[in-house]
Amino acid sequence: PALQAHLSAPDQERAALFHFERDRRRYVTAHAALRGILGRYLDCPPREISFQINNLVDSEHRSL
Repeated sequence: PALQAHLSAPDQERAALFHFERDRRRYVTAHAALRGILGRYLDCPPREISFQINNLVDSEHRSL
């Protein structure tokens, strides 16, 4: 519950979709930690950080 206070509403909604409690806990822990770290660097509340999420997957493998 304390970690969920760091999550945005969309993050909380995504967390609720996990079937297994262990997966939900991992998601919440990872996202709360990321938001906490970024919040300290950006000097803003973790909940107010917004991310742009896209569903694009690059299907090509490119060699340099």
